[in-house]
Amino acid sequence: MGDVSRSAPTEAQPARTTVLVLDDEDSVRRLVAAVLESAGYEVLQASEGADALEIARSHNGPIHLLLTDVTMPEMDGREAARVITAERPQCRVLFMSGYPAHAAFPSGSLRPTEGFVQKPFVPRVLLQRIRELLQDGG
Repeated sequence: MGDVSRSAPTEAQPARTTVLVLDDEDSVRRLVAAVLESAGYEVLQASEGADALEIARSHNGPIHLLLTDVTMPEMDGREAARVITAERPQCRVLFMSGYPAHAAFPSGSLRPTEGFVQKPFVPRVLLQRIRELLQDGG
């Protein structure tokens, strides 16, 4: 009579994989965090770039992935990713945007340690993109 919600993820994703979710839209950030937590990820959340930097600097363990919206007020996701990956070179980045990749990154400037997912997305697609990005060279 075990608690089904606490069962191991079927995708064999390590429970200790930490994802920092950065999105200024509370509903999107909370939904993404819930999806990731249900898949076994440890989730940190930030609503703006400055908060994400503070969390990344104060978190004692590794942050395996930054999942960030591209367009946000003040510090956008690209700038937050630049700073966080400079300080945490092992951190992968998955950008998300309501715009297609060619509009969000007109110069095609994604690095091999970065990925992109277009909003809206279904949880299965998000989790697949995260697994792919973490496995590539990870």
